[in-house]
Amino acid sequence: MGAVAVLLLCGALSFPVLLLIAVLASGINGFLGSATDAMLRSIIDIRYYPKARSLNEGRDATIAMAGSPIGGFLYSIAPWLPFLASACMYAVGGVAATGIREYGSDGGHIGETDGDAAKGGFCHDFLEGWSWSLHRKTLVIVLIVAALVNFGVNGIQYAIQLHLVSCGTNATSIGFISGGISLMMLVGSLLAGKLSDKVPVGPTVCLAYLFICLCVLSMALTDNYWVMLVANSFVGLPFPLINAMLLGFIFAKSPTSMQGRITVTLTVPAQVLSMFCSAVAGTLLPVFGFHGAVLVFLAVLVASAVLVICSRSIRSIPKAAQWEHTMLR
Repeated sequence: MGAVAVLLLCGALSFPVLLLIAVLASGINGFLGSATDAMLRSIIDIRYYPKARSLNEGRDATIAMAGSPIGGFLYSIAPWLPFLASACMYAVGGVAATGIREYGSDGGHIGETDGDAAKGGFCHDFLEGWSWSLHRKTLVIVLIVAALVNFGVNGIQYAIQLHLVSCGTNATSIGFISGGISLMMLVGSLLAGKLSDKVPVGPTVCLAYLFICLCVLSMALTDNYWVMLVANSFVGLPFPLINAMLLGFIFAKSPTSMQGRITVTLTVPAQVLSMFCSAVAGTLLPVFGFHGAVLVFLAVLVASAVLVICSRSIRSIPKAAQWEHTMLR
């Protein structure tokens, strides 16, 4: 970010250089973007994991909601200014990270023991992470559900945006669609902070998936902009709660050395499947129209909800106070 700012200030930023820096920045984000969630297991007591996870969700939602307007404002002052501000924020984050300390003398002693850390290099760690994850039935179900939900929700976002563009909707109104879902995710993170350690995980997560399906169903019945805006915004409400409770349980009950590898097994299938969201949405809209496209993605979300509700291992996950005595099967 600092390099971009300096090159812009000097008028020396070419497109190939910008492309190279963008690829490097994306690679760093891909490798380290989930590090904060993974490190939670090492720095806090398991009882506080859901609340800590919800705080992370709230932070991310706030940044997503405020980042674009602030970046646009800074860019209007000077093209190099948002990149300089970003470099300063990364520097502050790096300094703050030096103050992180592990919880307990063994770096997270509640839950499964880590044993010896893997010493076989990247490939060994990668394969070991997949092997460990695929031998836990609950984790396999969550992996499939996460991929389906990510595909369904992202597909709906693309369908809405493409539909609004084809209808000649102005850019500001289209921008409110993503802003609304970010706002409700912020509200959801506040609710998660209050509820995530007080209610049982299994039944709450089941209700959350049903809620998402009901929100999407309303968009399949009408393409009124305001209904679409409100319903799509509310789709984001349960996600911080789901992440704090369901994913929180998985990370809290997993060995510390597996935190990053579990993140890979959860995110890679979801991201690979979501690569096709925009193409699927663009293909469905001219053939089936907006309502038909939403129904297709709704069917994917319903499938994920059915998997969660039919999974006894997920339904039986208790509230956070009882996690210490609950196995990750």
